[in-house]
Amino acid sequence: MSYRDELALKHALLESIEACFDIANHIISAFDFRRPMSYSDAFEVLKENRIIYKKLDERLKEMAEFRNFLVHRYAFVKKEKLVEIVKQDIKDIKEFVKVVLKLIKK
Repeated sequence: MSYRDELALKHALLESIEACFDIANHIISAFDFRRPMSYSDAFEVLKENRIIYKKLDERLKEMAEFRNFLVHRYAFVKKEKLVEIVKQDIKDIKEFVKVVLKLIKK
């Protein structure tokens, strides 16, 4: 993977994670749930209100932790770990999107 590809992958992943936070916060606001104290807590709020289930909550919280690592410790992110995370996070993001779409259809 070229350096340019690595940067593009980091940015795409970061944008995807940020979009999940934004969506979570929109849901929280729309339903007047308690205000989250952090990125990870946004998913906790959704779990508390039965929007997402525990396992997805845990995986999304891990994604939030990786987001913080990616933003603040970007120089230490190894290419191999980045690819591994992307493969897992894509599944989690897709699952989150399914939950959101189901919620919208209600």
